[in-house]
Amino acid sequence: SNLNASSGNVTIGGVHASGTATFSGTLVLNPCSATATRVLNLTSATGGTTVFSNTISNGTLGGNVALPVHITGGGVVRLDAANTYTGLTTVASGATLGGTGSVAGPLTVSDGGRLAFTLSSAPGSHDRFDAGTVTFSGSSTVTVSAAGSAPSTGTYILLRGANTLTGTLPT
Repeated sequence: SNLNASSGNVTIGGVHASGTATFSGTLVLNPCSATATRVLNLTSATGGTTVFSNTISNGTLGGNVALPVHITGGGVVRLDAANTYTGLTTVASGATLGGTGSVAGPLTVSDGGRLAFTLSSAPGSHDRFDAGTVTFSGSSTVTVSAAGSAPSTGTYILLRGANTLTGTLPT
């Protein structure tokens, strides 16, 4: 889907308080003008999970403007693809970002926002997220849980910032 307009926000996500909604289409962020104020909100209702399994990328209409993506809602939003958009990704207060994907631009976890990771039974096949510069603000949190049986002993890389990690890493 192409998100085309010069202003206004678009919200895509799950509205169910349980279960998982999966969006498998490719999203292209087209600002349509160099002064676009559009924001893409990816959301999940409290108790639910919304999975975006295909790439989100910058568009070419309106010049090379990197539009922001906001993670919102009380559920879990999973980005499970190698996303190439370069706008700021913000995890809002009360929202949770998880998944096995990446964002090319900076990632900010707002005060009250959360990153969530699920460990598999063996290192290397678990949730891990890659981003540009990663910033933790205020009382942001990171949660780690195990899927099924206890994970094996080993090194589990959860988050990688291409440039820097800033703020206080949540404990």
